[in-house]
Amino acid sequence: MDGLAIRNKEDFMKIYYCIVIGVVMLADVVGTAVGGTVSAVTLAASNEQGASSIRGRVIYAGQVPQPQLVTVHRDSKVCGESLLWETFGVDPATRGLEGVVVSVEGVPPSSEALAARDITLESSHCRFIPRVSATTIGSTITFRNSDPILHNSQLLQPNNLLPIRLNVLQPSKVPDVSKVLTELGVFEVRCNIHPFMHASILVFDHPYFTVTDGTGAFKLQGIPAGIYKLRFWHENLGVTEKILTVGGDSATDLTIELKKTETPRN
Repeated sequence: MDGLAIRNKEDFMKIYYCIVIGVVMLADVVGTAVGGTVSAVTLAASNEQGASSIRGRVIYAGQVPQPQLVTVHRDSKVCGESLLWETFGVDPATRGLEGVVVSVEGVPPSSEALAARDITLESSHCRFIPRVSATTIGSTITFRNSDPILHNSQLLQPNNLLPIRLNVLQPSKVPDVSKVLTELGVFEVRCNIHPFMHASILVFDHPYFTVTDGTGAFKLQGIPAGIYKLRFWHENLGVTEKILTVGGDSATDLTIELKKTETPRN
């Protein structure tokens, strides 16, 4: 009898956990339909290896903020008398939002070594190009100065006790400078000579991430079946997360949008 009771309790707990997971997923979908906080996301059916691809588009809901005009007080002959401080790249045709870092969180680590995704950050016409980058820990970042003036690029983590994690001083016409990224997280890049120059770099310990293109489109591949968090990061809109189920024989479509709130989450 004791053995039967234990077995029945285990069966009951399995049913209980299935119900809880189902309620959480349903609540997330209902919240999406009412409030709408992310993008149109498509989950493709699993391939023969059991891995899926995720594709979609991040849409911005609401009025697009006007870029701020910033007065240039130094090197204006190269930089211009003023620059537009642009943080929202929205495609007029699709309302797709550029520069959103999309990642899948909670995927079990692979036994294979994490591949490097080396990136280049160029100072050109007193702007950092690209404005938003994402890469893996252990990858190399190459700083390039294409301007005929001095730049001093700093990789920053403002909440760190020592916020300046890298400092690269580059006069004009000097070779590129390469550094290995050894820390995880979200980093700001600033030029302390030209404070209006800024960019963002996100460093991950897994390969399941990408950055939306000029139309807000993105695609992630090789996601194993499971239940994860789909995370969207934007420099002004903060972080939005949704529960994501990957796998199965049918496609699932979600239509969600990013929008500005009173206090963005970082």
